[in-house]
Amino acid sequence: MHVLQYFEEVAEGGLMRFTLNEEERKEFLDSLPEDFCMNYISKSELEKQAKANELSVRDFFDQFKIPETPEYANVRSGDFGEMLCFVLLKNKGNKAGIWLVGPRKWRWKGDKNKACHGSDVVLFHRHEHNPTTDDSVEVVESKMKAVASNGNPIANAIKGAKDDKIKRLAKTLNWIHDRLATEGKPRLREAINRYRFLDENPTYQKRFHAIAIVDDDLADDEIAKKVEDEEDIEVTVISMKNLKGAYETTFQAMLNQL
Repeated sequence: MHVLQYFEEVAEGGLMRFTLNEEERKEFLDSLPEDFCMNYISKSELEKQAKANELSVRDFFDQFKIPETPEYANVRSGDFGEMLCFVLLKNKGNKAGIWLVGPRKWRWKGDKNKACHGSDVVLFHRHEHNPTTDDSVEVVESKMKAVASNGNPIANAIKGAKDDKIKRLAKTLNWIHDRLATEGKPRLREAINRYRFLDENPTYQKRFHAIAIVDDDLADDEIAKKVEDEEDIEVTVISMKNLKGAYETTFQAMLNQL
């Protein structure tokens, strides 16, 4: 899945800004539902669980996987932002010749109407056979602002990324390791140990990202706000017109395709 092609990337005020080319808006939104749906559950598991519960795949997905609306529209919004960051970061890595992989954490939600546990997005680059200093982990704190409010998504994303940097990443790596055990994936669990035990492995690179996904009508004002600089945190703003409509359309399209 490639989304970078739909955005214009520019450096702006000490951060990177990705602005959606609105002429390609429909094509961009049409590219999201299938992959975003798989972020919640694999196709095979969806069919299996729907059959076991004597439901259509659409009804099972609607009832048990996606956040309810309108009560939990904020969770839908947050999930959309995280999933977009997940894809965008992988695309950026591929563009730089770095293959990034990571768990679709939304499959591991204990409650569909709550945000995912731990750091929002975690992606890994690892030499297949021998750990090297080129190995890396990419960590994202994502914040959405689809409508006008008093919230400061850029500052809040930076604050969250700082928490990732200080403590939350370590806790998230342990949590991912445990979840992979319940999934019966020992090879992946062993790969995660590369990042859990620095004293036993060569140094790897950590990259922390604060990403704010903001409605285009609000983006300039948000970027103009003074925020605290934080060393080693890359700040990005993703903007598009009618962001609220974008995520609402995407969730409806997820259901429509099933």
